[in-house]
Amino acid sequence: MWTPILGAIPSAFGIALGLSRIRAARARRRWREAEAEIVSTELDDSARREFHIEYRYVVDGREYTNDHILPGQDAVSEPDSLDLFRQYPLHRHTTVFFDPEDPTHSALDVGSDDLVLRPILFGAAGLGACALWLWAMLAGWP
Repeated sequence: MWTPILGAIPSAFGIALGLSRIRAARARRRWREAEAEIVSTELDDSARREFHIEYRYVVDGREYTNDHILPGQDAVSEPDSLDLFRQYPLHRHTTVFFDPEDPTHSALDVGSDDLVLRPILFGAAGLGACALWLWAMLAGWP
């Protein structure tokens, strides 16, 4: 009887993750754009081949430096690392997105909304399967 209940826990975490991503995506819609210059790039040739970047931008006359590619993500591993290394060469000028309430929070890309709904959909499907399983057990199905 405890198996479907315990199985629902990861599904509930998936839904919670999706809801937190929705809140973060809504907050990022308020982010503004600024011009940035790439001041450092590194393609680590380890087994994971990670790409690291650092860029400088100015907001309201104050200079900031950051290394986030996506909000909260400061490195990218294979397979995207080589493409990003080519896309952001040293000294290239590009657009950066920053939080107007705290310009120290910035990213080269704010991400896509497709990663927001996936955990919610899979979590809901998992909860539905666990509920059906529990119902079947309580109904006496084999």
